[in-house]
Amino acid sequence: MHSNTSKSKPLSRRERESARHRQEMLEAAQSVFSEHGFEKARMEDIAQRAEFAVGTLYRFFASKDQLYLELLRDKADVMEERLDEAINAGKTPLEKVRNIFFTRLDLFWDHKAFFRLMVQETEGSLHKPRLCGDENLAARYERFLEQLEAIFEAGIRAGEFRALPPHCLFAAFEGVLRNYVARLGYLDPDAPRDPAEEEAMFELFSHGACLAPKSQ
Repeated sequence: MHSNTSKSKPLSRRERESARHRQEMLEAAQSVFSEHGFEKARMEDIAQRAEFAVGTLYRFFASKDQLYLELLRDKADVMEERLDEAINAGKTPLEKVRNIFFTRLDLFWDHKAFFRLMVQETEGSLHKPRLCGDENLAARYERFLEQLEAIFEAGIRAGEFRALPPHCLFAAFEGVLRNYVARLGYLDPDAPRDPAEEEAMFELFSHGACLAPKSQ
């Protein structure tokens, strides 16, 4: 009982201000990292973008590596929650995969600068960002891979997907999605969102991965 009361205790004005400053710094870091890449970005640039003194930035984040990692953690919280909701909303494996696909696109449009950064830092790889040495983040990434492969396995058993190794279906799914997002982020960054085009991209994946519906 005491623990619950403690958890629900509202933040003080100083705590709310500190949380707001931290978020402003993370948003500034996201912009600077996205524009210049991790290696070329400087803490001075981030502090200037956030309109804080460099010393203030260092009081919140001890190094550029820590700031980058905190940015990853912050975005991972948002993305994990949205993806879990998408998976739980689907009734069949195909619905779940479709929900994941379009939720990932929603997340891209909601956090475009961050996705540009991820494409840049991973250099087209399907693996985790090179600076992501955090065990918790790595475990969460593996959890998502396991969830998606389990959904593909269930879809194969249900006759919705071709009987391929789940990792092959994942590679096809991720390849279509990541390359489409990369094009929007770099080759055509000013293009508006096109729902019809997004539907076509999902069909490119699903028509190759899915079995033809059984005739009635």
